[in-house]
Order: sequence, then structure tokens, then C-alpha cells
Amino acid sequence: MLFDTRNRVVELIGADGRSRQHPFITLTASESRVDWAISADGKRIAWTTISGAAPASITTVTRVADMNGSNARTVFLETRDDGLRAKPVAFSPDDTRLYLDYQPDGLDALTVFPQFAGLFELDITAADPASTFAFLPGEPGDFTGGGFGGGY
Repeated sequence: MLFDTRNRVVELIGADGRSRQHPFITLTASESRVDWAISADGKRIAWTTISGAAPASITTVTRVADMNGSNARTVFLETRDDGLRAKPVAFSPDDTRLYLDYQPDGLDALTVFPQFAGLFELDITAADPASTFAFLPGEPGDFTGGGFGGGY
């Protein structure tokens, strides 16, 4: 998968090098960016689209779905005025939790590896996942490199 910033389209690239538009991750006219995370077992995807840009308000909408697009639903919607956006990072090994990070809009274009400062989780099995919002231990904190694996 890749995001073609010029055409504002998420594309799937096959092993043969051919590309096609993603079947269900599409941006509206007001959305300028998309980030995603795929579960370790390859069965689920989470993606966040943003509207607006720093220093004005930024609205993020985070959705999850099965890889074929079924069971799609919004799990987090937020508007902030501090230049931060939510970005999906990983699923828990059992796909019941989604880990996200608050990122200053544009920061990832300046770093060579993922850096996190405000990691949080949502229970995506809950009727209202946003109500289960919880920062991970020690968060928010300083920007540090990191990765997810080994069961967490």
C-alpha cells in the first residue's frame, strides 16, 4: 500500500508491480492525509484520515475493518487545536486493541524512524471504543523511537 500524495489516492501494489486504487480507503475532498496500520495476522486494518492542518484545527477520523472491507466502523473521532493528530500504530496480538499515537502534523516527514510521544489504546471490541481511551504507561512522554511486537 502507498499513498499517492499528488493524486490523493491510496494504492495497492501487486507483486507484478501493477497498481490499483484501494477498494475502500478513499479520501473526501476535505481530507488531506491518511495513515494506516495492519494487524500482525493480516486480517484487519486501521486507518486515520485528517482534515485541516497545523496550526489550525485538525480533525482525525480513525476506522477499522477486516481486510476485505467488511465490518468497517469508526472507532475514534477527534478535533484538536494544538497541531496534533492521531495516527494508528499497531493492533494488539488478539486484535482487540488498537494502539495509536499523537503526532505533531508533519513530524514524520522529518524523522528516519518512528518516534512516539503520546501512545494510547482503544478497546475496539467495545460498543464505544473512544470511551476506552487510555494512555499507555509513562505516556505522554518525550519523543522516543519504538516498535511493537512480542505480544505488545
